[in-house]
Amino acid sequence: GGGGGGGAPVTWEALVKQGIELHDKADKKKESDPASATAWLREAIQRYEAAEKVMPEGESSLDLKYNMGVAFGTFAAVLKKSDARNSKAQADEAFAAACNLYSEITEQEPVQYDPTHADALNNWGAILSLFADGLPKVDAVAFLGDACEKLTRANALAPADFEVVNNHADALASWGELLSADAQGNAVLSPEAEALWQQAYEKYAQVLSLTQYDCDKVDCLCNWNDALQRHAAKRNAAGDRAGAYSLYQAATARLEEVVKKQPFECDGLVALAEAQKSAAECAGCGGSLG
Repeated sequence: GGGGGGGAPVTWEALVKQGIELHDKADKKKESDPASATAWLREAIQRYEAAEKVMPEGESSLDLKYNMGVAFGTFAAVLKKSDARNSKAQADEAFAAACNLYSEITEQEPVQYDPTHADALNNWGAILSLFADGLPKVDAVAFLGDACEKLTRANALAPADFEVVNNHADALASWGELLSADAQGNAVLSPEAEALWQQAYEKYAQVLSLTQYDCDKVDCLCNWNDALQRHAAKRNAAGDRAGAYSLYQAATARLEEVVKKQPFECDGLVALAEAQKSAAECAGCGGSLG
């Protein structure tokens, strides 16, 4: 409700500030306590919607729209992982709201139209990529193509932003993986898919050169390893053992770099052992692999 005690009415700026504070709280808890995070995100979105209502007529705020888009996007991403009743429908609704807000910011006139808003384009691309997962193949391919278009635009506007490049690499790898299977879901060798995988690996290499901190480099190496292993599994299933072997070897090399940076992290050592085992199995079954 409004400010009690007959004080001055709450300004839209103050409501936006409250929304951002709630969102920050939710961000810290979205992995460890998703139930609290979704409750805070709901409250943040309510604050932003209240801010829109009290905003003077004819005025609009790009920041408000952007923050609301981020809140809806985070809300959608947290709900997508939940198996609670109604969470899928709510996630889809929040996803659509986030996309609409990013579209208003970057593509629709006359509302403070800003086609150069790299953060909005990056978030839009990332959420399209996330929500492609689980869709029928033809829809998923369309979502990923759209995601890559937004991320290409974001990358051109913010070439040094490694998060944009990393999101782009992830989307390209997902697209490559989709095209590595036929309509029945059987693994196939496709030149179009191979080109997408290669583009993804080039982007991951770019992320490594853009990042300063080991924690960011490790995240990138883990994503890169994940893509290489998914690619290797598709190659193996399509009967290309030699191709799969070289991809598992490349994955092993990424994980060796992770272990060098985090020698006491058990997860990295386990993942490395598993990648070496997969490579050895391909070598064992595939005849001579040079």
